[in-house]
Amino acid sequence: MGTNKEEKNQYNKASRTVSSAKNMAFAVVGQISKELLAFIVRTVFIRMLAVEYLGVNGLFTNILSFLSLAEMGIGSALVFAMYKPMADHDELKLQQLMSVYKAAYRIVGTVVFTIGFALTPFLDFFIKDKPDLPNLVLIYILYVINTGSTYFFAYKGSIFNADQRAYVVTNNTTLFNLIQSIARVIILITTKNFIAYLTISILVIYIQNFNISRLADKQYPFIKKKPETKLPAAEVKQLLGNIGALTVHRIGAVVLHSSDNIIISKFIGLVVVGLYSNYSMIVNAVSVTFDMVFNAFTTSVGNLCAREPAEKIYRVFNALLLLNIWIISFCVISLYNLLNPFIEIWLGSRFLLSNSFVLALVFSLYMQQSIKVCDMFRTASGLFKQYIFFPVAQCIVNVGVSVFLAHRLGLEGVFIGTAVAIITTRFWVTPEVFFKLKLKMPVYNYYIKYGIFTVVGIVAFIATKFMVSLNPYTGIIGLLISLICCCVVPNLIFLLVFFKSDEFSYIFGLVKQMIKKKK
Repeated sequence: MGTNKEEKNQYNKASRTVSSAKNMAFAVVGQISKELLAFIVRTVFIRMLAVEYLGVNGLFTNILSFLSLAEMGIGSALVFAMYKPMADHDELKLQQLMSVYKAAYRIVGTVVFTIGFALTPFLDFFIKDKPDLPNLVLIYILYVINTGSTYFFAYKGSIFNADQRAYVVTNNTTLFNLIQSIARVIILITTKNFIAYLTISILVIYIQNFNISRLADKQYPFIKKKPETKLPAAEVKQLLGNIGALTVHRIGAVVLHSSDNIIISKFIGLVVVGLYSNYSMIVNAVSVTFDMVFNAFTTSVGNLCAREPAEKIYRVFNALLLLNIWIISFCVISLYNLLNPFIEIWLGSRFLLSNSFVLALVFSLYMQQSIKVCDMFRTASGLFKQYIFFPVAQCIVNVGVSVFLAHRLGLEGVFIGTAVAIITTRFWVTPEVFFKLKLKMPVYNYYIKYGIFTVVGIVAFIATKFMVSLNPYTGIIGLLISLICCCVVPNLIFLLVFFKSDEFSYIFGLVKQMIKKKK
């Protein structure tokens, strides 16, 4: 199938369980190091630059997240299309798909540059009170360059994901994030120049993407060759259909995650964007770490859904659903009780926002992440077209309710709007699609499980809040005592309730299997 005998292709030979464990371990380590470095960089940033630069960073990052809509779900559709040929070592098919990927991402990069630069004259529209910062247009242009350039090399990393070796991409990202963070701190301390800070970031990310491209060529040398034949028309049609459906889904995801700072900047103010950015850095760190833990299962779940019967898929689904609700409940409980005490110790009371805002923020996070496993199984099953209209509805509800409530409730209203958008769309549509079309089972099975797991999470939330309220200490000692409460109380409650359940037994069995294989 077009293999070059002089170059050895190094496919992944590990099992799904081992691959998931390896991907998850490196993902967690990489994310922890990333967030520790981000915390250090943010601390230096606040000390060296005006708070308005925090707002600019948050606003421009969110504006350019909308430009990523040009990607249209191409990456997800192509990785899904690569699962089977990768499992079968069908190199011709992989060559054809990577060739499509390359051409598509070059177009995407060009579109991002074009639209990004075209938006330059309209920057004032997004800012309620424009700050007196020099070179604001140049700063925006550097953000555009940083975003658009990633599409010209990074696409090759997808072949590692299809081969259940996401850890290769993770480790590459971790290495260059360390280099970037060190360079940023040096630049901030020596120059206090935001433009130099952005320029060094662009350079490091370019080298990072070039390196993952080089590693992909080395591990799978056949992808460097032009395929002897093009992808069959029927497969192109199916691929375009999936991309079209994913485009709509991506619109919903981008609006959900990237509209907050724009709405805050437009209706509340850029300084509040800066204050919120300190909270969002921590919450996003938790959210991304959570995503990476479960994304480590994605390729294995794709393999499972492609090869196994519905009964086995359902059993694994329930086990991962328990893990999903357990972990996100622990995260939400910890964030609610620890965020403001931590911000006060780290930056001081003038950077604090209200407890009601923190509650709205973590409620929004719970609604986004508690359906993570259901969404992962739906995507891994290739159910894209059946979901096509609901992300649009999510966008409309999210922006409409967030803007409406921002006028009446302020900052809290923005995040309540996000939660409402999820509850009225994805929360019930995602399981409906997966259970009816893939499992062929009644969807009430899901809601019963979800309801039980969530009620236990609420009990854990109330119990932990009560225990933390008994803490008489403040400062670092008080924070550490509250942290211990957050680690012990919710996890102990979940363990006591579920340790005899089938879901917990399955998870515990997987852990034992991983330990035995490592020995």
